[in-house]
Amino acid sequence: MDNSKNKLLAVPLIGAVFFLVLFFLVSLVTGYKPYAEAASYLSVFKTIFGWLGLFAFASFVIIAFARMSQLITSGWFLGILIGGALTVGGSAIFLFTAAGPRTTTVDGKSIRSVKQLQAFLDGGTAAIDAAENPDAQKEEESSAPKVTGEAAQYEALFNKKCNACHTFKSVTSKFTTKYVAQDKIDDAIEMMRTMPNSGISKKDAEQISIYLKAAYGKKGAAEAPAATGAASTDSTAAAAAPADQAGGTAAAPALSPEDLKEGEAAFTKKCNSCHTFLSVTNNFKTKYVSQNKIEDVVEMMRKMPNSGITKKDSEKITGYLKATYSK
Repeated sequence: MDNSKNKLLAVPLIGAVFFLVLFFLVSLVTGYKPYAEAASYLSVFKTIFGWLGLFAFASFVIIAFARMSQLITSGWFLGILIGGALTVGGSAIFLFTAAGPRTTTVDGKSIRSVKQLQAFLDGGTAAIDAAENPDAQKEEESSAPKVTGEAAQYEALFNKKCNACHTFKSVTSKFTTKYVAQDKIDDAIEMMRTMPNSGISKKDAEQISIYLKAAYGKKGAAEAPAATGAASTDSTAAAAAPADQAGGTAAAPALSPEDLKEGEAAFTKKCNSCHTFLSVTNNFKTKYVSQNKIEDVVEMMRKMPNSGITKKDSEKITGYLKATYSK
């Protein structure tokens, strides 16, 4: 192998080392951590050589395009043009075909800083806003009931797990009247634990239950009459439902074949992204269809963080579900 070929091989390797050093320097400045803090030396070396291999591969790809350009034309312009077009085209394909919505903050903004990313990893979308607005987070925490003893040590766990999708303050009233007053705290926690990607383990659920019972148990019991009244109101409303809803199901609106097809497509794409519908069919029929609450469950899923379900989607999905299951 002559010196020219040695130099040709040395260029991408030296370039890879240069970009590797530059990458880690930028990581130090921005606070980005290429590997976990508690990672072993072997893991660190694997990470370093992984990045080195990536940069070396990129360098060899550039050289390959350069050599290709020599076969096409004597200049480098065409090779650079082709390489740039392939790079942009590949990036565009990844950007526009990746399934599912992007991770965003509660108000729909994209994550733009390491601070926001760390907040999301620690506590979900609501924690991002808390990281950017610590005063609001302090107000939220100060409004929570004070607990002592064993329950106090689980308060941090509760704030991390149960404030990830929404602030607990926004659902306190519903929680105390619907779950605490009816002695269903464990049911509420189990429902949230079984949500896709909740991050709540069985042990977490037990500890959160201890905290919530200590913090809201007495308050919920005091509000029990209000919950009973609300239940009576619901019963009255149910009794006043139209007679044509025999069996508890609502008459499905007439849908055109096009609307039905669009609704089925939206349902398949949006509602099967977290779980298969087959796994919840029985619960859906007995709990929502028979009680004429299809709109309620679709709206609940639409409001889930990063659901990707628009109001128009929810209307189509509701129409499809009524036409399919309300028979």
